[in-house]
Amino acid sequence: MPRVSQSHLDARRRQILDGALRCFTRRGFHTSSMQDVLTEIGLSAGAVYRYFSGKEEIIQAIAEEMLRDFAARMTAYVEQDDVPAFEEFVRQLPAVSAHVTGNPETAGMLLQVWSEAPRSPGLSAAAKSGFEEIVAVLTKVVVVYQDRGELSRDVAAEDCARVIISVMQGYVLQRAIFRTGEMESFQAAFAALVRTAPPLS
Repeated sequence: MPRVSQSHLDARRRQILDGALRCFTRRGFHTSSMQDVLTEIGLSAGAVYRYFSGKEEIIQAIAEEMLRDFAARMTAYVEQDDVPAFEEFVRQLPAVSAHVTGNPETAGMLLQVWSEAPRSPGLSAAAKSGFEEIVAVLTKVVVVYQDRGELSRDVAAEDCARVIISVMQGYVLQRAIFRTGEMESFQAAFAALVRTAPPLS
């Protein structure tokens, strides 16, 4: 038999993850059976099980990818030659994660990951690892603004990073449950809170 190329393997794995994401977004983790996933993807069980042992492993892979992608976007933002003023950083932050925050369906998927993590050791480990990676990247961002005098050094950089993340998580929650809060309005309001805050020494 001819050897299957790595590009073919990667494309098939991508097909599985994309199809499973559509299925989970529409039906939810718990109400989606493995057969539902197979039907959505259009592949046989044998083809899918070559890549994943089952639904739990697919969910974990999707969660890891979403969190890793966000961390990569944040890293690219931080590595710009000229990091913008803190207000502009806050304004742009939702756009950096627009694949999650800008789409109610995808935001709902992330919300499912958070709610499922406490009961799933594998998913919990993936979520924790991805979260800590994002915290580490944002902490570096905060340090830059502290060095420039735009943020106070009285608060630990990591604590500031976690607060910024909590604001973004709240936005994702609103998008997922209430389908409210357009990104542009959120960006403007978030920036206004920073702009009207008293000067930090």
